[in-house]
Amino acid sequence: MKEKIIKVIVFFLILILLMIIISYPFIPKNNSKESGMHDSDVYGILGEPENSIDVIIYGDSESITSFIPLKMWDEYGYTSYICGTAGQSMPAVCKAILKTTKTQKPKYIVLEVNNMYVHSGVTAPLAKIVNTVFPVIEYHDRWKELKSEDIFGKINYTETVNDKGYHYMGAVTPIDASDYMIYSDDVQEIAIEHRVYLRLIKKYCISKGIELILISAPNTKNWTYQKHNGLDKFCKETEIEYIDFNIIAKEIGIDWSHDTGDLGEHVNIYGAQKVTSYLGNYFYNKGKIINHKNDSKYNEWNKIKVDY
Repeated sequence: MKEKIIKVIVFFLILILLMIIISYPFIPKNNSKESGMHDSDVYGILGEPENSIDVIIYGDSESITSFIPLKMWDEYGYTSYICGTAGQSMPAVCKAILKTTKTQKPKYIVLEVNNMYVHSGVTAPLAKIVNTVFPVIEYHDRWKELKSEDIFGKINYTETVNDKGYHYMGAVTPIDASDYMIYSDDVQEIAIEHRVYLRLIKKYCISKGIELILISAPNTKNWTYQKHNGLDKFCKETEIEYIDFNIIAKEIGIDWSHDTGDLGEHVNIYGAQKVTSYLGNYFYNKGKIINHKNDSKYNEWNKIKVDY
C-alpha cells in the first residue's frame, strides 16, 4: 500500500512538472493583444516600469468608467492604473492582483465592489487557480500560431496603454434618480464566497504593505441602500476602509441629468471627473503618496496627459 501511494505521488509530481514545462511556449511573450495575451487591457500595467504605480484599481465595468488616471495625475501627480474589466469576477480580481503586484508595489489597492453581490460559484476560482499554475490550459488555443520565439524567447512585457485602463464615455443620457438610494435599515449581505476573497485580499495586502480600500461607484441601476449597509457592515467588522460614492453623490456634485451616458448604470466623463477629483483629494489628505510631476522618471505621464 505504501509503495502504491508513493508511486501515485511521484506520478502526479512528474505530471505537474511536465505541465509547467509544456506551459512555457504557450505563455504570450509580450502583454499585447497581438501577442495573444488575454485581457490585454487589464494587463497593460505589466509594461509599466517596475514599482511606478501608486494606486491600482480593480473591479467590473464601474471601475473602468468611473476613474480617470490621467486626471488624477494632472491634479495631484499620482500614478494610477485601472486593471478592471467588464464583468470582472472576484476570482478574476484575485488573479489580477497576484499578477500585477509581481512588478508593482502600489500604496493603495482600490476595489470597486459592484461584483460583491454576484455569486462566482465553486468552479470559477478553481479554474483561475489551474489557469494561473498551468498557462497551457488557459492559452491552449495558441498552439496553431506558436513560433520559435515562443519556445525559446524570453518574456518581455513592453505594451503600455495611454489611458491607463480608463474607458471613455462621452454621451449624456439623463435618468430620473428620485427613487435612488432611499434610506433603509435593511441589510443585504454580500455573497458568502466574497467574504472569503476580501479577507484573503486584505491579508495579502497587509503582507505586501499595501492599503486596501473598497469603493462603490455611483450607480442608480445596481446599487441600493441595502447593499450599502451590507458592505458597510462587513467593512466595519474587518476594518477595511470603504467609500460609497452613492452616499456622497450629491456632496461631490453628481447630476444624473448630465453625468451618465447610459441611464444611470455608469457615470460618463463628467461624472468620472468628479469621482476622480474626490479620490485624488482623499489620497492627498492621507499623505502617503508624493507628487511625481517634477520627477524626470515620470516624464512620460506628462507627455500622455496632453493627449488626455
